[in-house]
Amino acid sequence: LSGAGLSALRLIARSGPIPVTEVARSLGVDQSTVSRQVRPLEDGGEVHRPAAEGPDDRELAVKGDRSFTRGPERTP
Repeated sequence: LSGAGLSALRLIARSGPIPVTEVARSLGVDQSTVSRQVRPLEDGGEVHRPAAEGPDDRELAVKGDRSFTRGPERTP
Protein backbone atom coordinates (compact mmCIF):
# COMPACT_ATOMS: atom_id res chain seq x y z
CA LEU A 1 0.00 0.00 0.00
CA SER A 2 1.47 3.33 -1.05
CA GLY A 3 1.57 6.36 1.22
CA ALA A 4 -1.02 8.04 -0.99
CA GLY A 5 -3.24 4.96 -0.81
CA LEU A 6 -2.95 4.89 2.97
CA SER A 7 -3.90 8.57 3.14
CA ALA A 8 -6.98 7.89 1.01
CA LEU A 9 -7.89 4.85 3.11
CA ARG A 10 -7.63 6.78 6.36
CA LEU A 11 -9.75 9.61 5.00
CA ILE A 12 -12.43 7.20 3.77
CA ALA A 13 -12.40 5.35 7.11
CA ARG A 14 -12.74 8.61 9.07
CA SER A 15 -15.43 10.11 6.85
CA GLY A 16 -17.68 7.14 6.24
CA PRO A 17 -19.25 6.99 2.80
CA ILE A 18 -17.61 9.87 0.96
CA PRO A 19 -17.76 10.93 -2.69
CA VAL A 20 -14.59 10.41 -4.74
CA THR A 21 -14.62 14.13 -5.54
CA GLU A 22 -14.46 14.95 -1.82
CA VAL A 23 -11.56 12.52 -1.30
CA ALA A 24 -9.72 14.24 -4.16
CA ARG A 25 -10.42 17.71 -2.79
CA SER A 26 -9.36 16.77 0.74
CA LEU A 27 -6.11 15.20 -0.48
CA GLY A 28 -5.42 17.98 -2.98
CA VAL A 29 -5.23 15.65 -5.96
CA ASP A 30 -7.15 15.01 -9.16
CA GLN A 31 -10.17 12.71 -9.15
CA SER A 32 -8.39 10.31 -11.54
CA THR A 33 -5.49 10.08 -9.07
CA VAL A 34 -7.90 9.03 -6.32
CA SER A 35 -9.41 6.42 -8.61
CA ARG A 36 -5.94 4.95 -9.26
CA GLN A 37 -5.11 4.98 -5.53
CA VAL A 38 -8.40 3.39 -4.53
CA ARG A 39 -8.60 0.67 -7.19
CA PRO A 40 -6.14 -1.67 -5.37
CA LEU A 41 -8.03 -1.05 -2.13
CA GLU A 42 -11.28 -2.07 -3.83
CA ASP A 43 -9.63 -5.11 -5.39
CA GLY A 44 -8.27 -6.10 -1.97
CA GLY A 45 -11.67 -5.72 -0.31
CA GLU A 46 -10.66 -2.86 1.99
CA VAL A 47 -12.90 -0.28 0.29
CA HIS A 48 -16.23 -0.65 -1.48
CA ARG A 49 -18.78 1.51 -3.23
CA PRO A 50 -21.95 1.14 -1.14
CA ALA A 51 -24.24 2.48 -3.86
CA ALA A 52 -22.72 0.39 -6.67
CA GLU A 53 -26.08 -1.26 -7.22
CA GLY A 54 -27.73 2.11 -7.82
CA PRO A 55 -27.21 4.90 -10.32
CA ASP A 56 -24.46 6.62 -8.28
CA ASP A 57 -21.36 4.56 -7.50
CA ARG A 58 -19.12 7.51 -6.70
CA GLU A 59 -19.11 7.15 -2.92
CA LEU A 60 -16.46 5.11 -1.13
CA ALA A 61 -16.61 3.40 2.25
CA VAL A 62 -14.35 1.10 4.25
CA LYS A 63 -15.56 -2.46 4.64
CA GLY A 64 -16.11 -3.65 8.19
CA ASP A 65 -14.85 -2.11 11.42
CA ARG A 66 -11.17 -1.49 10.83
CA SER A 67 -8.54 0.83 12.18
CA PHE A 68 -5.76 1.93 9.85
CA THR A 69 -2.56 3.10 11.44
CA ARG A 70 1.08 2.73 10.54
CA GLY A 71 2.76 -0.18 12.21
CA PRO A 72 3.80 -3.76 11.71
CA GLU A 73 1.65 -6.05 9.64
CA ARG A 74 -0.58 -8.28 11.69
CA THR A 75 -1.18 -11.85 10.69
CA PRO A 76 -4.15 -13.84 11.97
